Amino acid sequence: MNKQRLAILISGSIGILAAFLPWQSNHWLSFNGFQGGDGYFTIFFLLPALISPLLGDKTKSLSGGILWTVLVLALLVSVLAFYDFFKIGKIYGHSVEIGLILTMLAPISLIICAFLLKDKSVKNNQEISDK
Repeated sequence: MNKQRLAILISGSIGILAAFLPWQSNHWLSFNGFQGGDGYFTIFFLLPALISPLLGDKTKSLSGGILWTVLVLALLVSVLAFYDFFKIGKIYGHSVEIGLILTMLAPISLIICAFLLKDKSVKNNQEISDK
C-alpha cells in the first residue's frame, strides 16, 4: 500500500476511535464524543478517510476530487473539535480529555501526511498533461 494512503487510513482510524474516548470530564464523570459532543459528525466526516485509501490502485497515492473531499472533511472535523475544545474550557469544573485532543490532532496529521507523502510522479504527470 502507498505510504500516503496508509497515513490517511491510520489518521482517519485514530480520529474515529477518538470519538469513543473521553472528551471531557468533571470531578467524577467523563463524557465521550457522543454525550454532548460532535462524535457522530466526527465518524461521519472521517469515514471517507477509511474508505478511499482502500479503493482503486493501492500502489498510487490519492489525488483529485477524492483527495480533496477527504481533506476538506478532515479540516471540518478539526474545526469542530477546536470549537468543542474552547466550549468545554469555558465550563467551570470541566476539563478536556484525550479523546478530544486526538480528535483535534488526527485530522491535522491526515492533512499534513496527505501532502507530504504524495507521490512525486503524480505531480509531475499532472504538470506534463497540463502543458
